[in-house]
Amino acid sequence: MIQVENLTKYFSDLCAVDQISFDIQKGEILGLLGPNGAGKTTTLRMLTGFLQPTTGSIRVKDYKIDEHSLEIKKILGYLPESAPLYHDMLVYDYLNFVADIRGIDKARKLSRIRQLADLCGINEVMHQ
Repeated sequence: MIQVENLTKYFSDLCAVDQISFDIQKGEILGLLGPNGAGKTTTLRMLTGFLQPTTGSIRVKDYKIDEHSLEIKKILGYLPESAPLYHDMLVYDYLNFVADIRGIDKARKLSRIRQLADLCGINEVMHQ
């Protein structure tokens, strides 16, 4: 579950996000809609711990973002508009790298990578 309460973000005098609040329950899907500059990306960056809010609170499961951002980053996935590319890494190596960052133990890592490769239909490119 994700809880956002009175989330606000200022960049100097510019209010990018103004006291938004919402809850997302397990299995629920939420879309952020609005024109360019409405604060969608800023909100997502705060939600995932990549940007500190000016005021307000964010909780993911039982974790407060300002106290447990690393734990929250292990739970949430975030793909920004301009995703970082690692051209020198094989697909398998990249998935292994992400598993390490997320703290997936070695015993589960290989089976989880295989499961995701099957799910996404990328087995044929895993070593490219």
